[in-house]
Amino acid sequence: MKIYLAHFDPEHVGGGWTFQANLAKAMPDYISNYDDADIYLIAGASMCDLEEVQRAKDDGKKIVLRCDNIPRNSRNRGTGMARMKSFADWSDLIVYQSNFCRDLLDPYLQAQNYTVIYNATDQSIFNPAGRTGGKHKYLYALSSDDETKNWEMARSAFQQLPGPKSLTIVGKPLAPKISERNFDFFMGEKVEYIGEIQQSGSMAGVYKNHDTLLFSFFNDGCSNTLIEALCCGMDIHDCYGMLSTGGSGEIMSLFKTAGAEFFSLPRMVSGYKEALEKL
Repeated sequence: MKIYLAHFDPEHVGGGWTFQANLAKAMPDYISNYDDADIYLIAGASMCDLEEVQRAKDDGKKIVLRCDNIPRNSRNRGTGMARMKSFADWSDLIVYQSNFCRDLLDPYLQAQNYTVIYNATDQSIFNPAGRTGGKHKYLYALSSDDETKNWEMARSAFQQLPGPKSLTIVGKPLAPKISERNFDFFMGEKVEYIGEIQQSGSMAGVYKNHDTLLFSFFNDGCSNTLIEALCCGMDIHDCYGMLSTGGSGEIMSLFKTAGAEFFSLPRMVSGYKEALEKL
């Protein structure tokens, strides 16, 4: 069983890119070039074009589609869901990243063969070792400019927290009209934006240098940010109930009952091996 990771690029982070890097690290003997691969794995529907997936199908590759949420047409030139449906129709296996993802997408995709495999993180990097933290040091990680990441919710929740506190913003830049006006804070709040971080080790260091993550993501399918923060020992501040949306409640429940080990790469790899070996 050899796997080709479609559009694999180790220089990218977040979402499907992080998943690919984790899988390549944890399953190096299974990752191959296109010609030698048996399986064509699509880490996210927005990461491939119809023509290249059709070619893989015509070449006799088993198609595996990983799904976490709706690729909204408004962000994908009007083709997001139609493309995902085409990929699903060609797929030999669909992997949903949470039960929420399955319940959201399968009524539309109607997969003939699917499984649920939660994301995981590289715990040789994302772990609590060397935490410095600091009382009332809050972190907001903006992984994309999608409005469902709800910066305004995080801003408002932070402003209402009591006592001396500081906020670090990491990731995609907010609109200049926001960042240039002190992120709309007006009571002397201590706020710093440190930009995008491409190296996993550096991002783990950011998590470990803060004690609480502001979580404001609405209907996130299986948040890498949430998993990484938990595995680094952070507390999670639930901004206006967003932990009860999407797959985030599943992550919190599994972390509470099964611990960080559940979100380790060996557990995720075991799930993929079991599913792929049945193809």
